[in-house]
Amino acid sequence: MKGKLLYIISTIVIALPWIFLSEVLPIPYHRISTLAEIIIQCTMFAGLLIVVSLLRKELKRMKAARIDNKDSDKKYVDRMVGRLLFLCASITIFVVGLTLLFIGISYSL
Repeated sequence: MKGKLLYIISTIVIALPWIFLSEVLPIPYHRISTLAEIIIQCTMFAGLLIVVSLLRKELKRMKAARIDNKDSDKKYVDRMVGRLLFLCASITIFVVGLTLLFIGISYSL
């Protein structure tokens, strides 16, 4: 997956956990069972791990291409967008993982 398509998919995958955790969608959250919530959280966590690995691979490819030839402004902007998405995805993985940890702790007590 290259460039802009990766960035668009990454943005969607990063935004979904924030939309779900902030309870913005007009669905009755009190009716979602705990098991369904755990499945949704695990799916988002797995999706974020895939996005982070793809973004990391893309950033490495861009760095290798930058060493090979001169950098243009467009490539610089793409690299900065990739880094920003990587940072946002990393923070989102932490938040989703922390939420899963709290759910696990609350049901183990």
